[in-house]
Amino acid sequence: MSTMNGSVFSPGFQATYALDANDYSGTTYVEEYTLTAPGTLSGGYVGAIGLTGGIGSGTPGVATIGWNDTNAGRCQ
Repeated sequence: MSTMNGSVFSPGFQATYALDANDYSGTTYVEEYTLTAPGTLSGGYVGAIGLTGGIGSGTPGVATIGWNDTNAGRCQ
């Protein structure tokens, strides 16, 4: 989650959970984190979903996730 370093949230926002999913070389990798104390995260990698043509679904961890990385809507 280092790419979120420096993020600024609304005043009073207090996250306790984060879900990170990213596509790398045709596979979606999923990570789940829980804020256990200020500045302390627990959790991490929970699984991966194989993609065919940018589309896939699976159940890494405890949730079913669908992924569509075909970028069908493009700005002209």
